[in-house]
Amino acid sequence: MVLANGGRTDSTQEMIALGSGSIVCSFFGCIPLTASFSRSSVLNASGGKTQLASFFNGILNALKE
Repeated sequence: MVLANGGRTDSTQEMIALGSGSIVCSFFGCIPLTASFSRSSVLNASGGKTQLASFFNGILNALKE
């Protein structure tokens, strides 16, 4: 996704973010963190550029279930 938009990615930063988020969530009983590459691909292909588009996508998915 980042590469398709001409950006750069840092896999170490991604792993640190997911790992630290999972550790913090273990103390509070949160839902485990995951990444949804298929949902991100569809959002990018449909023109979603901001975090607000991801927010509405999450709301629609929650209402669907």
